[in-house]
Amino acid sequence: MATETIVKHRTSSTPGAVPNTTDLTLGELAINDADGFVFLRRTDSVQSVDEIVRLRASPVLGSGDNFVFNKILVSSAGNQLVDSVLATEYRTVKYVIQFTYAGNFQSTELLLLHDGSSVYLTEYAIIQTNMNLGNITAVVESGLVKLLVTPTFPNTTVKGVRAAIKL
Repeated sequence: MATETIVKHRTSSTPGAVPNTTDLTLGELAINDADGFVFLRRTDSVQSVDEIVRLRASPVLGSGDNFVFNKILVSSAGNQLVDSVLATEYRTVKYVIQFTYAGNFQSTELLLLHDGSSVYLTEYAIIQTNMNLGNITAVVESGLVKLLVTPTFPNTTVKGVRAAIKL
């Protein structure tokens, strides 16, 4: 008889229950089966981050998917990748994006739609404290819809939330 190793994760069936950093060790997973979320503790000493990241398993066909990203764009080079989704899984994506640089801030919302080869993008609700901190574009490339940012300054932080609708 073969020996199997069973891996068990911390679980909760309480809606809205979220672990904190003292509940999980690095790399440990926790599952909330009531909400359908998986949680992971991650750290990044460069960004002084110790946080719980919430993930959601691929939802049922036709429903959506949410994701949060946080990138530091160390150069001001054009068209830096900040997020991507599979073109074969998602047709419509909405973003809320925040730029931060040296005490200056910018927030924007954008909605994109693709047809497999071209991306149609509208940016709205743009608000900034003093200046434009970056420009956003998107392309379909290698089967991915890529969200690209050209920051005005190096070391600009770009954070965002994505809500995507499955095909």
